[in-house]
Amino acid sequence: MGQRKRVILGLSPDEAERILWDWEFWARDKQLEPEGDWFTWLIRAGRGFGKTRTGAETANKWARAKKFKQILIAGRTAGDVRSVLIEGPSGILATSPPWFRPKYEPSNRQIIWPNGVVGVIRYGDAPNGFRGFEGGGAILDELFHWGHAEAAYDNLMFGMREKGDIRVVIPCTPLPTKLCREISAEDDTVDTQGSTFENSDNLSPKALAKLRKKYLGTRVGDQELLGKILTDNPAAQWRHETILRLRRSRRDLPEMVRIVVAVDPAASYGPKSDETGIVVAGLGADGHAYILDDLSLRGQPHEWARVVSNAYRKWSANLVVAETNNGGDMVESTLRSANAHLPVRRIHAKKGKRTRAEPVSTLYEQGLVHHVWDLDDALSPAANSEIYPFAEMERQMVSVDLNDPKDHDDRLDAAVYAVTELLVDDDDPLGSLAAMAS
Repeated sequence: MGQRKRVILGLSPDEAERILWDWEFWARDKQLEPEGDWFTWLIRAGRGFGKTRTGAETANKWARAKKFKQILIAGRTAGDVRSVLIEGPSGILATSPPWFRPKYEPSNRQIIWPNGVVGVIRYGDAPNGFRGFEGGGAILDELFHWGHAEAAYDNLMFGMREKGDIRVVIPCTPLPTKLCREISAEDDTVDTQGSTFENSDNLSPKALAKLRKKYLGTRVGDQELLGKILTDNPAAQWRHETILRLRRSRRDLPEMVRIVVAVDPAASYGPKSDETGIVVAGLGADGHAYILDDLSLRGQPHEWARVVSNAYRKWSANLVVAETNNGGDMVESTLRSANAHLPVRRIHAKKGKRTRAEPVSTLYEQGLVHHVWDLDDALSPAANSEIYPFAEMERQMVSVDLNDPKDHDDRLDAAVYAVTELLVDDDDPLGSLAAMAS
């Protein structure tokens, strides 16, 4: 930094203006486009590393050099592309110098740089839109978090045939998906791993200290802070690939013939207490179970009871199922205080958590349970801005050892109770599963 300061102090005003926009002067080495003949640059790094900035600056660099006639700019949803990649504080517009700022045409799903290079905008939730791209450069922001990542990526690969160089940049916090592992292992991939803490000069010391204390040394910290590609916990009963493959869009749902709200109440309330797991699930006319919402929270009894009551009304549910091991009559009375007419079925779990979960995880393996997410693209700004509701529940499913009482599994437990109520015959769980599979 001292050397940079000396360089800046020796510049004229015009030179200082130019160097202000010189990414190669300010970037860390890991943020600069690699040398050599590579096809994919995988930037798998922790949150706050500067991945979005790196992708935006790389697109601007390609455009200035006219490296490609068209550059694909793609993110998870229309809302993500607009608010993060294009108009965000580290996006393409903010990182473009005044003399080379592109024109953004959202209605045409494109940006146009002053020299005529076109940025073609596409969304991960609309994989067929990638069929029409025939350029040579692509920025795929958070590819592995897209709803239809593999389909979108496959469609893109068939179009990446512009004569000359081909470059694909994937800035991401990785997920343990098949696609992520395959791309990272390819011979023509440059795999750059970076941590949140490498960008500490531009981040809040207080926030970093909190993150270090709470997450370093944990599986979620390895992924979200250090950019590591995790393997599923061998002690967990679910696999990320299975869950991902079974996700469904709300627009494709069958008629729901029965809906339940499942509750796993926390034994206490406080900043370090467990959450109260609250999961809404439905039984479709096709005989499959659909996880419709995760409303889990860390709150006082009257707070989670109100959330349960509201969910019951919103989803026109048929039943509330509540685990009462830790609260007994108090759990039901708390729910009644929020809504005296709630139909509540009390569950006193006699079996261990792993035993309770086994028939439900088997249902997932058989393709009978789906997590439902709004996968629509540009038409609904509200939907596009939603955070995927099942991220924490799915993390628990693929990482929690149900034999370890220290692991937080509240959301997972609520999902198990919901699916059990809808699909599992408690008197003969294995027999009912075999019948459904046949």
